[in-house]
This record gives sequence, structure tokens and C-alpha cells, in this order.
Amino acid sequence: MISSIGASATSKNFYLNTKGRMEREMMEFSFDNLKILRPSLLVGPRNEQRFGEEFAKVAMSIFNPLFIGRLRKYRSIHAQTVAKAMINLLINHNKKVIFESDDLQEIAI
Repeated sequence: MISSIGASATSKNFYLNTKGRMEREMMEFSFDNLKILRPSLLVGPRNEQRFGEEFAKVAMSIFNPLFIGRLRKYRSIHAQTVAKAMINLLINHNKKVIFESDDLQEIAI
């Protein structure tokens, strides 16, 4: 299931709160193989253009190299990388449930 970096049922941000509540409710179902993916800003070709996302892509291209260590999970991630990680998670039955953006980068390799 695709969620978002920063998702939390206690967040004051509407989007992150909604994603966090969705995660919590899905975990309550106790699925055998639930995987929650929390990508950061998704980059790649899109049919529509949104000013905020375009601005964020430019900003992230500058700041991505500065996100090191525990901040790596905030680096933007290509949609194809997330797709590859999803496929690898299906093939390699990882017991972990929540995967942050930096986890997805490694799993996609």
C-alpha cells in the first residue's frame, strides 16, 4: 500500500493524518503480507503539471545531496524506483511492514 513520508494518525497536517489513519486501520486487519510504502516526493513524468510539485522537484534536486544519515528518507524518489521496490517486496517476502523512502531505494536495486 502506498502511503507517504511523515504519515501519522496524530499529525496536525490533514494529508499526513489521513495517510496515518489509513495505515493504522489497515494494520488492524492483520493481513499476512501487508506492506506500507512511505515514499518521499515522487518524481517522474506526469500527465498534469502542478506548480507546487514542480517547485518541490527543483528544490529537491538542490537539497537531495544534503539529506544524509537519518535524513536520507526525505530525498525525492523516482516513481519507477518505488515500482521496482514493490515488485522486489512481493518476490522476497520481507517480514517488515513499513518501508520509508530510503528503504525503497535500497530494495529497488
